[in-house]
Amino acid sequence: MASRKRGKILHSDARDIVYNVIKYFDEEKNLERYHPLKYSAARAAMATNLSMATISKIKKEGRESEIEDFIISIGMNSDSEDESDDYEDQDCESDQSMEDYNQLMEGIEPIMGSDDQDTAEPSGL
Repeated sequence: MASRKRGKILHSDARDIVYNVIKYFDEEKNLERYHPLKYSAARAAMATNLSMATISKIKKEGRESEIEDFIISIGMNSDSEDESDDYEDQDCESDQSMEDYNQLMEGIEPIMGSDDQDTAEPSGL
């Protein structure tokens, strides 16, 4: 029996956000609205019709979740169940873990800060 693929159920808040994003991109396409690409948080706020504070909070939560997932995945990659063996191998594993962590964190800047292009308000827009 062939199974029918069902779409995702989106509640009214999610539908409103999707509509706002579509409308924003249509306006951008028609050059009625344009924000430089380097202001991703400002663009997200405009596209979703959410405040910059909400966008910053969501962004921070997302980054924290990614870091937690990364830390959990590194912990699950241990081959040995013996803690003493893990301790002896710690130097080798920590070097690899640090390299993986640095790759994950590359390009991630603090959420709130005067130098953060994403959360800074675009000037003259």
